[in-house]
Amino acid sequence: MEFSSLKGQRSNAHDEAEARAAAAAAASAEMDDSASQTRPSSSKPRRTRTSPASNSNSRFEQTTPAQDPLVDTPAAETPFGQAMANPDAASAAADEPHSQPLEDGSLPQAGLGSAEHTASSSDSVYRPDSPEDAAEEPMKPHNLLTATQLIQAGGDPLSPFAPAPILRLNALRIAGANRALRPSYLASLCRPYMDPTVSTQNPDASYLNTLYYGSRTSHVLPGQPTTLPSILALTSSLAGDLDKLDIFRNIKASLAPSMFPGASEEDVDVILSCGKPKGRVFLKSSTDVGNGEGSASVQGRIRNVFGGAETLQGSATFGTRTKQAFNLEFGGPFAGNPDIEYKLSAFSHDRDYSAFASVSEGVKGVRASINSSFTSEPKGVINLSEEDAGQTASTSQHELAYEASLRELGRVMADASVAVRKMAAAPSVKSAVSWTWLSENRDSPVLPSRGRKLKSVLEYAGLGGDAKHVKVEIEGTTGRHFSPLEWLFPSSSTTSASSPSPFLEEAKETSTLPSTTDATPALFSPYYPLYTSLTFRSGLLYPLRSSSCSYTHFSDRFQLGGPTCLRMFRHSSLGPKSEHSSLGGDAFYSLGLSCLSPIPTKPHWPLMLHTFINAGQLCQLPTQPWKDQGKYWGALKELAQPSSSVGVGLVYMQGQLRIELNAGVPLSARKGDGVKKGLQLAIGIDFL
Repeated sequence: MEFSSLKGQRSNAHDEAEARAAAAAAASAEMDDSASQTRPSSSKPRRTRTSPASNSNSRFEQTTPAQDPLVDTPAAETPFGQAMANPDAASAAADEPHSQPLEDGSLPQAGLGSAEHTASSSDSVYRPDSPEDAAEEPMKPHNLLTATQLIQAGGDPLSPFAPAPILRLNALRIAGANRALRPSYLASLCRPYMDPTVSTQNPDASYLNTLYYGSRTSHVLPGQPTTLPSILALTSSLAGDLDKLDIFRNIKASLAPSMFPGASEEDVDVILSCGKPKGRVFLKSSTDVGNGEGSASVQGRIRNVFGGAETLQGSATFGTRTKQAFNLEFGGPFAGNPDIEYKLSAFSHDRDYSAFASVSEGVKGVRASINSSFTSEPKGVINLSEEDAGQTASTSQHELAYEASLRELGRVMADASVAVRKMAAAPSVKSAVSWTWLSENRDSPVLPSRGRKLKSVLEYAGLGGDAKHVKVEIEGTTGRHFSPLEWLFPSSSTTSASSPSPFLEEAKETSTLPSTTDATPALFSPYYPLYTSLTFRSGLLYPLRSSSCSYTHFSDRFQLGGPTCLRMFRHSSLGPKSEHSSLGGDAFYSLGLSCLSPIPTKPHWPLMLHTFINAGQLCQLPTQPWKDQGKYWGALKELAQPSSSVGVGLVYMQGQLRIELNAGVPLSARKGDGVKKGLQLAIGIDFL
């Protein structure tokens, strides 16, 4: 934090008062000089008198004025000396009526023999050893400095018994933001922090304000008494809003005593210094391998198009399964809340499904969505407790979208079945709204040691076109770690329960894994934790009564099977089939349990041992379930006969990328399922 010196400010004000007093005294001396020129000259020699203030302890050094040879007065008794000795009195005297110039331009003066002059001469003797000059009145430190010193001394600001200096927010000062953001958008960012009409403290405030701005309206308002943690929470929130815009290279936050006139020792200014703006144009080319396919892509982006953090981006992708894909998207944050964004996009892609369905799919359409993302993490907390420090931030995301698309199945292979040719006979039009919710607090998406992930997708198609259905998907994942043999080899110096994932940044500093010289055999070391993850996925496609089609479209159905979703089975090989083509299903579920452990004596390697067990099934339901409920529930019973597999292998971690080489066998499989015995290689990001 940067703090301004109040003592320096007051010293500058005192110097300015002295300068004004000196100017007034100089003007008075000039008037005296002009008046003395009209007097007769004196034959007495000019005498010089040294003021007592000329010694080494005095502040001022005066000499006899040379303008008037008749004046024989100590320097402390001259107007200039009096003004320098007492600047406050001189400044006050300059404002009084008797100090105004007369009609002839001269200033009124007291006579040399008058009582006023005598009293003035006797009282204006400079005494350097007086208490007024020996020591200045001590200045009261600013409350911000006091609060900072209390924290640096190790005090707990949240304790009810700790001293809490009162602070008041005076102003928000944002420097450097006007180089990239337009003033109207910058004002909208500050509004929830400064406007009392939208604050939760206002009983007349609308609930929609809280729903729109979130926790921003719960911060302290300007002028209200508060403490340092509250000011820090507001500063952290506003700095986070600027950082989410992804416009500036860095943002520095600081607090300073208020510089405005009339500010007290409680007033504080929040200062945010925005660094250099990032480049507006961004181009990137990349190659991606994962989820059963490889691709090459070119991406371009224009940042901050209209000065409100808008983004225009496009991409072109060419791959093995996705033959070509084009996407153009324009979006930006809403005013006053960077957590809510809007996106408008046009897309087109062509995917090759000949490996399991003997057709290719082409989709063209437009999409509009509103996205929101909220992260619950402590802001402005100075001393985190051990419980809070061990918890990860929880992120909640929502998306409300509308999509209109044209789907076509083409390039039908010569050996395609009749069912596949029937689905590819005519294009399909879908007009649907969807809602997606995601909640996650895992410490690592690749190898979580704690936390969970929940995701749900709800889609309603029936606003036009021939696709009329309700589609639901859910997913849940949790991760834990433990040491199963710790109770056999207890140790007071090592606690495996506190060891984080070795792929987290803090693992390098807080790793509790023992060295290879431990007396316990490394193969049976209880201090190497086992990282377990449990994942469940399910989905249901239910046609509406208004649907005129006798079947659901191939593009809307679920597919199951493959090294990333159900190991030891071929890609999209489960479920109903027509000859050798997979038709997909209307309902599915999959369950996977994985266990990973570091290689003995090599816990720092990104290569780990892997054990898994997977199970799942896919089925097709009647297109008109309301006519025959018994047939509908009978089809669902097929899900009670899962296809399962078990195996072991090696896992290599490289950032978000995960590479698996597994050896396993299917435990159970239905007729027609594409089983995969022996070794299976998987490259991807999202695994069961």
